[in-house]
Amino acid sequence: MKIHRKTLILILVSMLTSFAYASIFTYNPLTTNISPVAPPIIFKYGINTGKADLRGTIITAIIGDANTSLTLTLHPTYQKVYYKDIARINNTDTNAYYIMLRVTSSLTNSKIVNAKLYLYEGDTKKLEVNLLATGSTSWVLINGKAEWRIDVEIEISETGGSYDTPPFTSDSATLNLIYSTQNVESPP
Repeated sequence: MKIHRKTLILILVSMLTSFAYASIFTYNPLTTNISPVAPPIIFKYGINTGKADLRGTIITAIIGDANTSLTLTLHPTYQKVYYKDIARINNTDTNAYYIMLRVTSSLTNSKIVNAKLYLYEGDTKKLEVNLLATGSTSWVLINGKAEWRIDVEIEISETGGSYDTPPFTSDSATLNLIYSTQNVESPP
């Protein structure tokens, strides 16, 4: 009986340890509901969109179907060219939001000596973005129902240029308009 008792205890101990290492998976449900809303911050055309640019070209702004994307096409020449009110940012909501601009891809042509994008509320400059470097601006508050204009300034060196040739073929910068209900942390 003593041998059976010891064997029984060993069997029970081995069974208990095998249970401790069993593969058990528990699935607890987690639901994420997505309820989209209309975008509170949108792009609009400026008063100079579609107007004459240099040498018979047109200042072009293409706004996406939901007014949440903007592509500008400008035609500067040597020296400084300033484009005023070529597009706008509009807060359609009554709530205020924080805005920042991030240059994800900068202008790279070495003939461009200065390139800035400005956001203005009336005569007050709200943001200035260097289009020659990647990075983000600081947060700026746009009040409910506010509308800001977009201006662009480009300066191209005439060194090595000619009066009958454009400075270069093309270049482009890519930006993100980022907005949030808070300004306490940086966006990813």
